[in-house]
Amino acid sequence: MFRTLLELGRVSNLPTVWTNLTAGWILGGGGLEIATLFTLFVGGSLLYLAGMALNDAAGADFDREHKADRPIVRGTISETATWGLGWGYLLTGFLILHTATPAFGTHVTAIGSLILGYTFTHKHWGGCTYLMGGIRALLYLLGAGAAFNAASGQIGSGPQLWLPLLWAVALGAYVICLTEVARGESTGAGPSPFPVVMVLLPLVALVAGHILTNTGPTSIAVGSVIAVAFLLWLRLAATRLSAGKIGPAVGTMLAGMCLMDALAVSPTQPYLALLLVAITPLLLLWQKFVAAT
Repeated sequence: MFRTLLELGRVSNLPTVWTNLTAGWILGGGGLEIATLFTLFVGGSLLYLAGMALNDAAGADFDREHKADRPIVRGTISETATWGLGWGYLLTGFLILHTATPAFGTHVTAIGSLILGYTFTHKHWGGCTYLMGGIRALLYLLGAGAAFNAASGQIGSGPQLWLPLLWAVALGAYVICLTEVARGESTGAGPSPFPVVMVLLPLVALVAGHILTNTGPTSIAVGSVIAVAFLLWLRLAATRLSAGKIGPAVGTMLAGMCLMDALAVSPTQPYLALLLVAITPLLLLWQKFVAAT
């Protein structure tokens, strides 16, 4: 049963939720307050697991035709149990995040609404990719919001306001493109073209981050190295995509979100950025044990 829960939750992607929230927190001017970040991780993880479970429950009929390896189709968990898990995860994560970030409850509500919107449209509407992009973008803004003075509801100014917004747009665009590619895996529609926006927006955001935060040579050097790693990582994904290996390409792009998060924090937290870089290949390794899609 434990293996089934891991597969149902696609837990090989779960660390990207943590790195997204961490990046948002740092962009919002927060330090490495472990207790607060842990609370965000728990709530964000539960919302992620909710989305995965609800997606499988809502798409069970589709999966019976196109994805015979999913837990419901294999009979290792029932649709009813999957619905129950999904709603339980969603409610618990919602309550935890509302308690942890009361001044930013709108962000949490929006994430939950987009999860439900994606759940009930992802097998029928191509525009659902924008909902998925919105979910990830809001994780950045939620992390940043928690780093602002949540108790008084005050929003930051200067870089603490503009950088989270800029990176949220970059991450959202990246995830929209990624989700478009992933849809081709299950539908058999073939790979989508690899969009340039996935490359350009993070690099523009990186340059803006260095300018707005007036960083030193160490941060610039680390950011430059990570930018090269990010481009090489995307080239690997593009090579796999052009060869028709959609699943491996999607897995590579999913792990690549950690590199985006590393780029986002590199101007102010270069050593943390290097840690996020080290996580990226580990996610590909984990995907060999628990499928990412």
